[in-house]
Amino acid sequence: MKHGGDLENIAVSPIALKLALALLYEGAQGVTKQELGKVLNLPEASTAASAEIRNKFVEMLNSLKDERADPAAEVRLGSRLFVDNCYTILKRYTSIAKGVYDTDVDRVNFTDSKAAAARINDYIKELTNGHVERIIEDESSLKDSAMVIANAVYFRAAWLDRPFDPKETRLAKFFLNNDKFVTVQFMRSSGQFFFAYVPELDARVLKIPYAVSARDSRSNLERESEPIGNFCI
Repeated sequence: MKHGGDLENIAVSPIALKLALALLYEGAQGVTKQELGKVLNLPEASTAASAEIRNKFVEMLNSLKDERADPAAEVRLGSRLFVDNCYTILKRYTSIAKGVYDTDVDRVNFTDSKAAAARINDYIKELTNGHVERIIEDESSLKDSAMVIANAVYFRAAWLDRPFDPKETRLAKFFLNNDKFVTVQFMRSSGQFFFAYVPELDARVLKIPYAVSARDSRSNLERESEPIGNFCI
């Protein structure tokens, strides 16, 4: 994210990001733990903070299990800690990672960065049904690593009541900024949808319901694009 550049598109799952931060928080001490607690908006008292974040994740993971039982959607949240063989992991931490955050620990040899990258990428590829083939692009970046937290959220469901007709798919301009654009395939659908402008992001947001109870898609529409009549996503 830091080195992506202004024209790079970045998709971030808040659940996956918070899960990674929570795992770091559970293993941290001192000032580092305090700083992570502030980022996670936890109480200052460590005992209360730990109880709060664990309760929240148990509740969230249980709700995802309920979603998995819905035949209208396929939902997966996977998380794994890849730890170098030369480090010893406290059994208490391993127990918390698995019992609270449903996160397994996998031992790897990061000095063999090619093999380590392959194991991490294979895990994510399988978790996402091949939609994300790799998250480690530069194998050499793993050589000095002690641990890698890898997670992904996979969600697949049909739109509620208003599926996009493939015949209506058209090529159109997707603006990267005021001057640059790329031509891509746009799905099209006409109807009444929830719509809002978020000044903090300088973005317009379109909400489209999925055929899953209480779930929806919120798609950011870049401000610089041409005015949208029939909403294009």
